[in-house]
Amino acid sequence: MFVSDVGDVKIFNLSAGKSLPDWLTDRKKRSALNKNVDLRRRIVLIQDFEMPGVSTSIRMSPDNQFILATGTYKPRVKCYDVNHLSVKFERCFDSEVETFEILSEDYSKMVFLHTDRYLEFHVGHGRHYKLRVPKIGRSLSYHTPSCDLLIVGSSPDIYRLNLERGQFLQPFETQCSGFNTSDINPEHQLLCVGSAEGTVEAWDPRDKKKCSSLDVAMKIKNNREFPSITSIKFKNGLQMGVGTATGHVLIYDIRSNEPLIIKDHLNRLPVKKIAFNQSHNVVCSMDSAMLKIWDETSGKQTAYIESQSNFNDFCTIPNTGMFFFAQEDVKMQTFYIPSLGPAPKWCSFLDNLTEEIESEVAQNIYDDYKFVTKQELVDLGLDHLEGTNLLKAYMHGYFVDMRLYQKAVSTVNPFTFEKYRKEKVAKKIEETRPQRLQVKSDVPKVNKEVALKFMDIEETGKKTKNPNLLRDDRFKAMFENPDFEVDKETEEYRLLKPLLVQLDKSKLKKLEKKYKEQDKNIDENEQSTDDDLFSEKDESSDDDIQWTKEVKKEYKKIRKEKKRQENESSPEPENDHQKSVEMHDIDDFNLKEVSRKSCNLNTMEIVKKNFIDFLPEVIKDIEECAFISFDGEFTGLASERNIMPFDTSQEYYEKQMKTSSGFILIQLGLTFFKIKPESEKVSLKSYNIFVYPQSKNATFQCQGQSLSFLAENGFDFNKLFKNGISFCNAMEEEKLRQEMQEKQDLRLEQLKENSNDEEQDTTARNYIPIPENEKEIIANAQLKIQSIIDGKEKNATFDKLNNFQRKLIYELIEREFHNKVSTSTKNLENNRKVLIVEVKRTAEEELGLERHRQKEEELKLAESVGLRLLLKAISASKKLIVGHNCLLDLMYLMTQCFENLPTDYNEFKSLTHRIFPNIIDTKFIASSEKFKDIFSSTVLTHLYDRLKQQPFEEMKYEFEDPYRSYSLDNPKEHEAGYDSFLTGYCLLVLLKYLKVSLNQHFEPTKCKELIPYLNRIALQRIQTPYIYITGNEPSFSRSHVFFVKFPSTWRTNDLQDQFKNYGPVQITWVNGTSAFISLYNRENSSCVLKTISRSPGFEIQSFDEFRSLENLRKIDLNRKRKIEVTADEKMDSASTVIGGKKKREGKKAFPENDV
Repeated sequence: MFVSDVGDVKIFNLSAGKSLPDWLTDRKKRSALNKNVDLRRRIVLIQDFEMPGVSTSIRMSPDNQFILATGTYKPRVKCYDVNHLSVKFERCFDSEVETFEILSEDYSKMVFLHTDRYLEFHVGHGRHYKLRVPKIGRSLSYHTPSCDLLIVGSSPDIYRLNLERGQFLQPFETQCSGFNTSDINPEHQLLCVGSAEGTVEAWDPRDKKKCSSLDVAMKIKNNREFPSITSIKFKNGLQMGVGTATGHVLIYDIRSNEPLIIKDHLNRLPVKKIAFNQSHNVVCSMDSAMLKIWDETSGKQTAYIESQSNFNDFCTIPNTGMFFFAQEDVKMQTFYIPSLGPAPKWCSFLDNLTEEIESEVAQNIYDDYKFVTKQELVDLGLDHLEGTNLLKAYMHGYFVDMRLYQKAVSTVNPFTFEKYRKEKVAKKIEETRPQRLQVKSDVPKVNKEVALKFMDIEETGKKTKNPNLLRDDRFKAMFENPDFEVDKETEEYRLLKPLLVQLDKSKLKKLEKKYKEQDKNIDENEQSTDDDLFSEKDESSDDDIQWTKEVKKEYKKIRKEKKRQENESSPEPENDHQKSVEMHDIDDFNLKEVSRKSCNLNTMEIVKKNFIDFLPEVIKDIEECAFISFDGEFTGLASERNIMPFDTSQEYYEKQMKTSSGFILIQLGLTFFKIKPESEKVSLKSYNIFVYPQSKNATFQCQGQSLSFLAENGFDFNKLFKNGISFCNAMEEEKLRQEMQEKQDLRLEQLKENSNDEEQDTTARNYIPIPENEKEIIANAQLKIQSIIDGKEKNATFDKLNNFQRKLIYELIEREFHNKVSTSTKNLENNRKVLIVEVKRTAEEELGLERHRQKEEELKLAESVGLRLLLKAISASKKLIVGHNCLLDLMYLMTQCFENLPTDYNEFKSLTHRIFPNIIDTKFIASSEKFKDIFSSTVLTHLYDRLKQQPFEEMKYEFEDPYRSYSLDNPKEHEAGYDSFLTGYCLLVLLKYLKVSLNQHFEPTKCKELIPYLNRIALQRIQTPYIYITGNEPSFSRSHVFFVKFPSTWRTNDLQDQFKNYGPVQITWVNGTSAFISLYNRENSSCVLKTISRSPGFEIQSFDEFRSLENLRKIDLNRKRKIEVTADEKMDSASTVIGGKKKREGKKAFPENDV
């Protein structure tokens, strides 16, 4: 139990305290309870008051005897009997529950609204009926007098389902776009619904008409977001509370349009639920961050309950101080506030306990055990204990008893205590030093020169309008925190330095005036070459002129240094006569000689038009960076419906590979993180790359929900389709290169033949007869070409010709103007070709034109290879790449730009390691043992929000280029570039927390703090939640899993009854007649097959037996397919024989053994 004091109100958290690991046996749990006082003092109010993943909704039955809660994963509902303080029953669903209502006094009648638009009715024995709602629903309300179930959601209509007649009635039609919440007054049955437009509409179910409308949004001012209605709750017949998306709660009397009071949560989070405690006249309003308890007349806050993870729902027991919370965590929280009411009758012992219990600090889970990785186990010399009961395998390591761990550490590091003793002695000495006589210095260590100037001003007694910064607490950190130290090497300081020096010189000049006159003639020999930057005015004083000259001098020096650095970094240009032969590297494309000055490079978006111009810059960033973060957006996601909780990492990969094939990556975000040598500051540069296949034969699949999601988040599909850069894999690149090489070789041979060719007789050749409708075009072409030979025109251009007309002109030139003119073609932007005819070129000119054409073809090939060029450069650099939940990103990138994914799991890992040898997944770090108690959710945005809080520290960074930058204050979620930046920033904060030093010697692959997280890719919803690219994942037994077949009339409770003798089970449905059953009590798995009752139509197999039979079925199916394919090939080959022996022999043409 954990006690917190908020003012004079004591709040008891009954869910806090030390808990036992689940994998301990019952005997060890009893032993731990006998030995540990903290465990004996803990309070478990309700047994198994938790969900496998998260809890979404919670309700108390009207008779106050049952607590019902929904959660995931798998979606389910749990019913707790408060008289027995344990689970009454548990039922699973096919989809997640949005909300639910209890229609009877107890659990015997309930209705659940699912996220997939289904309404599911349950009775005492299980599911009764299931039907679908026309639109997505968000809230339910039950009108008792008419038996109408009212559903509101994304539709402007309020749907009515009459439960007595079992059919939908005419809906209430409104003018709103949709509704978020609804509630019915318990006294006069008035229905109130809250809209997304910030209004509350009141409907009378008796005459089916709208009574009134209340504009709540107009009462809330100065908000960044629109205050849509998110919750409504009636207190009595006249008063109601309204919650908004901006975190405001308004109390209304329904007879007035003006609110009685407006309460701001100050969290800018939507108010999810409101409740009233009428005995104490307080309001309980909850958002995802906290529950606030405040007086309904004055608005003064009396208490609050803050969430460790986001709250989803809460419920109270009337006339008591008991609260139950559903949250984004496994445990459902229980709080008790004595000042709001006594404890319920079924736990009245709490009143006596709370009077005696003092405040305690909740301890972390598994305090008596230490988690160590396999490498740490080897370092401690305990690797020989693998397989014994002293080590408990968990994820990528083991749990070790803390006493054994401490002994091992003292054995391996015998001088640890000596080091600790020396540190203690040094600390004691430092504490005694202030007692000695010391000469105190007021000069701070940080920004000493600035401080001395202010101290000089203070000593001289000079009065200034500005306050002394040394005495101002607001600027205290400027002289104490080293992060505020003035960097004298920056360009800004160097340009301001002459002014600062001039200010000091002015003091000397005032002293010199007392003794001698100042020379007014100032030599102005140097003339400015940068008048457009620094203009000199005639009225400037002598000091200004001198300062201007010094600034100009410093500016020229900076500019020379930049030019020298650019010359050193840029390699020497290649000669024109050097032609690339192999095109498997970026340098072979000769892209440095090609420039498009018309392209806009003041952007971070890389598209087809600017790809070639951006390429050298990105390649340079790859070479200079310390690591690269990436993220992708896709046309579809792999389905996770076939993922089982007991699947291995190999099975997870195989299923993802099958369901994700066909989708492609359409946007890639890259962020490069560079460590500055002179400091530990990090500089960033981000790019957002649009990717789209340009090949005519390219096909891919799209998932409607994924594209809608991208469109809702501002994805520019027009830019993707028109300007997305292309991609190809290794085989396609080689094919394109060979085709280009063949064309170039053929043209070179023709050039050699033409250079050695003499005057030919063209009269004997067969030319195409010119049709009548084409004679005029050919005659005009002949006149144009003749004018070139006569010297009247330099060249002739033929545009808008079809292929047949172009052929006729070529024959005209060969017949009438052989060896007198030369031809060439030019491609326009709209893919139209223009034929150019000019005076016969020399051999050297023809060779120069061929070289230019080859460069253009190399440029075109580079554009066709596209994204593969960047990824090959990243792969060759072997730099650390950082992603978040990046399995699909890697699979799509490797398929599109390298080679098809192998079906073999080990081949996939070796291929991934060969292409990207160093990978870090921030989702795996956040879900690891070191951080799992800190992060309640590992979603990227949730991870960033948690990293802004303690115990983490903010990481300082700067963007190199304002055009290649993002801001955390202006999030662009689900844009690949921003998500890659956010991923890399999260890693920086985690590195700082792990005490990794970021300096010029930082090498992530050699950092011992990062080795436990290297090359491990996070997975979801399975027992081994990661893929170890360079090693093997820990194995686990599936002896507790069984495959069962049963009649189609069976439901969840029938399966639970079948296995009730073996404890709680988890049911994973395969279809309507088969499922996987997992036992929670694994020690009972050995006796299931022997002792389970065999009902008619019920079959059971162990998981290993089921898997072996499945493999045999696959082998037989593959054999049948091969036989069928072979037979078809034989038939096809025989049917293609024309006039041969097999054709004449008929049936004998097919040997009997072939089929």
